[in-house]
Amino acid sequence: MTYHHKGRCRCAQVSLEFHSSKDLPEQSPRQCDCDYCASHGKPILLSDPAGQLVVTSSQAVTKETQGSGQAQMLFCPNCGNMLGASLENDSQIIGVVNGALLNEVNRLPSSQIVSPKKLSADEKRIRWLSVWTPTKIIVKS
Repeated sequence: MTYHHKGRCRCAQVSLEFHSSKDLPEQSPRQCDCDYCASHGKPILLSDPAGQLVVTSSQAVTKETQGSGQAQMLFCPNCGNMLGASLENDSQIIGVVNGALLNEVNRLPSSQIVSPKKLSADEKRIRWLSVWTPTKIIVKS
């Protein structure tokens, strides 16, 4: 069974669809303990390698590269909400969604603190490739 979880940024310019094999109470939300994430509201990160994440915006989302320089943090270009993160791997994009922006965020269990800053760049990439979600970023004008 596939569960469809929807959300949006604060200004509603960006919509989020997180399709997952798990319902929200069965998810394993994570919160990164790095300074960058702490300065951006400590997003609740969700992913499912068997699912799909669709980010749809009326204009290109803002992308910031930080940390090991591999992943791009995704932001609404209008209100600045952190939407999640993405990583290009060959011709595929994988990512995580900020679960705090989902309509039913209150159904999520408590987050586990993760510390990617303790991993090497190669270890981060290997981890992300194993747990992140196939992702589409769509710009609709």
